[in-house]
Amino acid sequence: MAVDERARHELHNRLGGVLGSDAAATLMTHLPPTGWGDVVTRDYLDSRLEQLDARIDRRFSAMEDRFAKVDSRFAEMDSRFAAMEGKMDSRFATIDGRFAVIDERFLRIEQLIEASTHELLAALREEIGVQVIGQTRAIIFAMITTVAAVCGLAVTLAMLT
Repeated sequence: MAVDERARHELHNRLGGVLGSDAAATLMTHLPPTGWGDVVTRDYLDSRLEQLDARIDRRFSAMEDRFAKVDSRFAEMDSRFAAMEGKMDSRFATIDGRFAVIDERFLRIEQLIEASTHELLAALREEIGVQVIGQTRAIIFAMITTVAAVCGLAVTLAMLT
């Protein structure tokens, strides 16, 4: 049966009639405010605290296990990155070597082009010189022939007239 304020007040009044008002008040202060079913003992609190401690310990243990797994994953990732970095360094060194070879080839090609350019310009100048000399001779010969022909015509005209 639940004890409410009205029942407590009635009990206090009856006790006051039997024991006296002061004794009734003293006795009433020793009763729990809501009933003995709601009173918690130290043993009960201790057992509940032990259960709570055990739950907290299990959860912390689980969290520590998770952190250990995360740490091992990070360590694995670090080792993978280190391995990749080594591979990349080696590949970049290989590529740098290949670029050095290509640079050497380009330098040789530039030198060949420059030498060929000088040879071609010299040959072109020589050919142009030969052609200019040949054409100049042809023009001079044509002019001499033309002058001779004009002179012959002039002589022939003079004789005919």
